[in-house]
Amino acid sequence: MRKIIFIVSFLTLFFSVKAQFDTTHVHLTKNQFTVYPMMELAYLELKFKDNNFERGIYSTTLTSRYTTSVGFGMSFYRFGFSFSFQLPYSDIDELKNSKAFNFAGGYSYKRFYGELRYRDYKGFQKADLIHDSIKGDVHVRKDIELKQVGLAMNYFFSRKFNFDANFKNYNIQKKSAASFLVLAGTNFYRIKGSYLIADTNHVASDITYVKDLDVYAIKVAPGGAFSLTYKGLYWSTLLAVGAAFNRNILKGDTRKNIVYQWTPVVEGRSAIGYNSQKWFASLTLNIESDYFFSSEVNLSVMNVFYNLKVGYKFNSKYLGKLEKYL
Repeated sequence: MRKIIFIVSFLTLFFSVKAQFDTTHVHLTKNQFTVYPMMELAYLELKFKDNNFERGIYSTTLTSRYTTSVGFGMSFYRFGFSFSFQLPYSDIDELKNSKAFNFAGGYSYKRFYGELRYRDYKGFQKADLIHDSIKGDVHVRKDIELKQVGLAMNYFFSRKFNFDANFKNYNIQKKSAASFLVLAGTNFYRIKGSYLIADTNHVASDITYVKDLDVYAIKVAPGGAFSLTYKGLYWSTLLAVGAAFNRNILKGDTRKNIVYQWTPVVEGRSAIGYNSQKWFASLTLNIESDYFFSSEVNLSVMNVFYNLKVGYKFNSKYLGKLEKYL
């Protein structure tokens, strides 16, 4: 145990010392408080497939509508957060009471970036496919709700690349740069409804009549990031591909399955915008894909977010005194 503590302490100290930035490429902002309104367009897709359906393959796709949300965000020094909520509008009557709420809180320490995510969606559109050839009617499922809680930690290897500058618009990326990265984290999904795949257990395998799916995942994904800059304009992209170890709990009326497995993980971000000492504007695309498999049911979850924000940086020597506490 002492050896493990020593090794962990040594690696933490080593990476902390090596985490200083190259200030010829990165301008480190101080004593500024950043605030911004934002608009967000979100899309979430769930795909279920029952592999034991007696007459072939039974699959269900559940999609949120393209949710239009408004929100607010802020950042100061190492800390930042944003949240958005759905506007009460839908061209589908049954989805007018649907909801979407997103929260993200981040904390940066040099080349480390940690983020807490919370998402809550209710109200999906459903389409079925039986035998891979007979397409069912699309209808609304107001009862299905998805909640996600995630915690992720990123480490960027290059001293020339700064996550805060490219995706939080706090610091400034003065010159183009690229970096390898490692993403590690955990995710919890809960998906529930009156039924998820089939509304009767007489047409498919027993576990298809699932009402609740809980997924606990631990993931690691290496990847890369780059930023191209020109006179305050920039384009930045991040991509990580790896694996997760999942504990999946599938629940029906009378049956409960627990499945442990390794699954692929894909996360990507891309941002284009303008960032100066005072003003910034950016359009960001976030994509996350997670997969969960068992011998009976497969599930994939895809989150797609477009985020538009325009903000201003306020100078404050009084807020600067808080830096040593953050």
